[in-house]
Amino acid sequence: MAAPGQGHHRAEGTSYAAPFVAATAALLRQYRPELTATEVAGRIVDSADPAPGRGDGYGAGVLNPYRAVTETPGPVVDRPARAAALPMDGTDPAAAAHRARRAVARHRALLVAGVVGATTTAVVLLAVVLPRGARRRWRPADPT
Repeated sequence: MAAPGQGHHRAEGTSYAAPFVAATAALLRQYRPELTATEVAGRIVDSADPAPGRGDGYGAGVLNPYRAVTETPGPVVDRPARAAALPMDGTDPAAAAHRARRAVARHRALLVAGVVGATTTAVVLLAVVLPRGARRRWRPADPT
């Protein structure tokens, strides 16, 4: 899933699945307006690819809008064999590059904060010491 400011990452749950299923149903209704709601739901469930690490139970698949729209349902014997389960998500190169950029930016920010902090401390100390030294005409303070 693509997310603003987060790159690509894996997401699960009905809040992520519902928009994709609704869009697939809309595609099916546009492509084949004669289908009933039950037939649309059946095509969506029948065309789902197996999910990795899940059983074959109801709802244990990954939505495949292309198959839902293009496959023609027929007798159970004529249906194509179910595809192999999708591979588990590997590392996303875009997300890895994003994390690397964030680490470099964090390092630079800490470096800049340290330099600015040290400079500010030096300026404050000079602002305190210089006027006092000038008032004493750069002689040491009286010990009494």
